[in-house]
Amino acid sequence: MVEYIENLSEYNTIISQNQLVVIEFTATWCGPCKQIAPVFETLCQNNPHCIFRKVNVDECDDICDKFNISSMPTFQFFKNNKLLTQFSGANIKQLQEDFKKYNG
Repeated sequence: MVEYIENLSEYNTIISQNQLVVIEFTATWCGPCKQIAPVFETLCQNNPHCIFRKVNVDECDDICDKFNISSMPTFQFFKNNKLLTQFSGANIKQLQEDFKKYNG
């Protein structure tokens, strides 16, 4: 199961890693988040060399404010503290394509 980021300090530590980091901004009440969750979990399980985390938007206002997160799910891809791409929506194809692009 993908772990949750609890605070901005933890978020900053995780995104500074030198491997691919994929973060999903989610909420327990979000229908599209629930729809794409199994795909996100499968990517995590099949790619242990990458870091996958979730941010609960209802519990981490500071992180959401920093990146102006206003819709869920929103996905971010980082490497070495650099934001590679970000998109919103439960777009399975885009999640898989972006992962393949940045995991190479």
